[in-house]
Amino acid sequence: MSAVPIQTGQIQFWDKTNGKPLSCGSVATYESGTGNSTRVPKDTWTDQAQTQLNNSLVNLDNNGQAYIFGVGFYDLVLINRCGVEVEVIENVGWLTDGAFPNAALPDLNVGT
Repeated sequence: MSAVPIQTGQIQFWDKTNGKPLSCGSVATYESGTGNSTRVPKDTWTDQAQTQLNNSLVNLDNNGQAYIFGVGFYDLVLINRCGVEVEVIENVGWLTDGAFPNAALPDLNVGT
C-alpha cells in the first residue's frame, strides 16, 4: 500500500490564536486515539512512494506548509515557532487507494 496525500501532499496549517499561517511551526504526528499522556509517534513521509521519512516533528515553512503523506489515521499536534503546543487535531485520516471520504472526518484544510 502506498501513502496517500492530504490534498496534494502539501498542507497548510493555521494558528487559531491569530488567524495567520503557522509560520515556521511544526507538526507532530501520533497514532490516532492515543491521548495526551500516552502519545505514540507515527511515521509520515515527504513523498507518496514512502521513500523519505519526515522528521519526528515535521517542520513548516514560512507559509505554515509542509509535504505530509501518511497511511491511516493520526492525531496531529500543532506547535508554534516558540515550541508551544497550540492545537491538537484528532483522528485525521489519509484515504487509501480506492477509499471513499468519510464525512465524519475533519475538514482537511486544517486550522480554518
